[in-house]
Amino acid sequence: MLREGRANEALAVLEATLARFPHFPPLYANAALAARRLGDESRAEALAEKGRGTDPFLPFVRGTFLLEEGKYAAAEAQMQRARKLRPESVTFAAWLAQAQWLGGRPGEARATFEEARRLGPNNPLVTELARSHPGLAHSKAISR
Repeated sequence: MLREGRANEALAVLEATLARFPHFPPLYANAALAARRLGDESRAEALAEKGRGTDPFLPFVRGTFLLEEGKYAAAEAQMQRARKLRPESVTFAAWLAQAQWLGGRPGEARATFEEARRLGPNNPLVTELARSHPGLAHSKAISR
């Protein structure tokens, strides 16, 4: 729903699900992102704060906020934190590659993208990232 621009619907579904599963941090991350897209910063921060802990989703969500604001270096730092907490996550690797790419760090972005592709070669996020940033997909043909 979030990818389709239906943040109101997504937030309603996520909050209803959080009522049933309050100990599942990824729900807080997605709900915070939905609130952010609706322009409700205080609600977004409150939801993100509930997901805090050693869970990688809080820095991930903050990284997505920063990425949307064009603050690529800060986004990269947050994505790095998330990835450090969960290095096997194709999602975190793909988003980190995007932050690096948009931040003007193509060598690092290509290396991170290759790691995302290794972790999830058929993952839709990897496919979408390759489509939206073609230079990443040709990392072996382009020297760092």
